[in-house]
Amino acid sequence: MPQIRDKNFNRTARPLVPIRADRPHGWKHHFRGAAAELIGYLEFLSKKDPAGEFFVYATVDAMVRRCNRRGTGKPYSRIMVERMLEYFRALWIVSGVVERKRLNKAGEPQVFSGRIITPHHVFCESAVNGKYCAFKPGKFKPGHKWHVDKLTKNVGRAKAAAVVWYAGVVKKGA
Repeated sequence: MPQIRDKNFNRTARPLVPIRADRPHGWKHHFRGAAAELIGYLEFLSKKDPAGEFFVYATVDAMVRRCNRRGTGKPYSRIMVERMLEYFRALWIVSGVVERKRLNKAGEPQVFSGRIITPHHVFCESAVNGKYCAFKPGKFKPGHKWHVDKLTKNVGRAKAAAVVWYAGVVKKGA
């Protein structure tokens, strides 16, 4: 797993988790605490993308409002959410900021800034006779394609970097 500044944050990842038949399995089962809350929220929103691109246009402030500590209900700090996004970006689960055209509430096309979430099945596979799910970051399965964009601008605390995101399944004959 990639390491980031906060050594306690690196312990949130769970590479091997049991698969339960009584509930759907997704990204949030591979993380603990704030990371599980955030990736669960982003995965929930990404499945609602009408274009099927797993695009989420929630701002960091919206993520802070929606990701609350279990038990107390207090939101995580903005810096914690930004660190989690940085961590997920290092794992290639969440892209950097990209722009996409979507319909606004009035039904008119509008350009939104957001992130693309990599689907769970791209980096995870069944293990131990299908009883566990193994998260293997950076291990690309054949048949998936990635898009690398030009360098982004400096935005806030984020430095300029190439934006990489999941671009779907390679179609046969293409």
